[in-house]
Amino acid sequence: MKNSSLKELLHFRKYVIPYWLFYGFSITTLIIQTALGLVQPLFYRQLIDDVFNAVNPRDHVDIFLRIVGILLAIRVLLTILGVINTVFSTRVITAATNALEFDILKKLHAVPMRYHDNHAPGEIFPRLYDDPQVIINFYLSFIPQIILSILRIIIVFCIILYHLWWASLIALLPVLPI
Repeated sequence: MKNSSLKELLHFRKYVIPYWLFYGFSITTLIIQTALGLVQPLFYRQLIDDVFNAVNPRDHVDIFLRIVGILLAIRVLLTILGVINTVFSTRVITAATNALEFDILKKLHAVPMRYHDNHAPGEIFPRLYDDPQVIINFYLSFIPQIILSILRIIIVFCIILYHLWWASLIALLPVLPI
C-alpha cells in the first residue's frame, strides 16, 4: 500500500473515533464469539471420548449432562453476543456513514455551479450515498478481521500445543527464520 493510500485510509478514522466505545464493544464481542466457537469442538471431543466410547455409557450420565449443558450455554451465549455485536456495529456504521455523507454534502454545496452543469445527477448521487457506505464498511470490517484472524491462529496453535506438542513444533517450522 502506498503512503498516500495509507493516509487516505487513516483519514476516515475521524468518523469512527467518536464511537470508539461502541466499536470496542463490537470487537470484544467478536473476540469472545471466536474463542467460544473454537473451544466448542473440544467439548464435543470430550463428549465422544468420555461418554459415547465408554464401556458402559450409562455410568457417565452426569458427565454427559454437564457437557450438554455447557454446549447449550455456549450456543445461547453465542446468540446473545451476535445480537449485541449487531447492535453495536450497526450503531457505529450508521453514525460514521451519516457523518461522512454530511461532510461530502457540505463539500458538494461548496462546488461551483458549473460542476453540476457538467455532471448528471445520476453521476453525483451514487457517489454521495453509495461510496460512504462502502468506505465505512470496509474500514470497520478490516480491523476486526485482522484481529480475529490472528486470534484464531493463536488459539488453534495453543490447542495443538496442548494436545500434540510435537505437531505444534512441526507447524512452526515454515515460519521460523532460517
